[in-house]
Amino acid sequence: TQIVSIAELATQTIVQVQVGNISEIGDFIPNGGGSGVVISDKGLIITNHHVIDGSTEVRVIFEDGRMYEAEIVGSDKLTDVGLVKISAQNLIPINLGNSNVLSVGDLAIAIGHPLTLGAAPTVTVGIISALERRLDVGGDTLDSAVTLFGLIQTDAPITRGSSGGALINKNGELVGITTAIATADVGA
Repeated sequence: TQIVSIAELATQTIVQVQVGNISEIGDFIPNGGGSGVVISDKGLIITNHHVIDGSTEVRVIFEDGRMYEAEIVGSDKLTDVGLVKISAQNLIPINLGNSNVLSVGDLAIAIGHPLTLGAAPTVTVGIISALERRLDVGGDTLDSAVTLFGLIQTDAPITRGSSGGALINKNGELVGITTAIATADVGA
């Protein structure tokens, strides 16, 4: 099917991002993470700011088990976008789409690494539910909170660990980065 074809290609570009510390004996000890998307064959990977915020040690794991130490290139709290780089060549980047041409009701495929369930990413399907949403996210204090604008809302299931993953259109192109879930007493 169309979704199977898109998933087969896209899962090669979706990575697990782990953040953590180095132990006294030099071992990486993960303490959090999320997902990322390869956007350049030279090793650039986009993720969320909140996935890598405050981290000094980051590593990236591909579906086939390849693992790389990553360097944080940049991060922006107001857009919740982060960029890391790995030393790898000939990577397969995702095809970039245009979120400005999305319509409510369009197919939406979310791919990420929820709940750190393993090296293979999870694929969920839904539709574009709304455009230009805003959402207040942030921490426990007023100065750590931020309002995200221009969000794409989807009903494709997204869970903890999917942050930084891909939101893909019907052509298999990246149109968004999964960032947040809004929850209420009736569900997400």
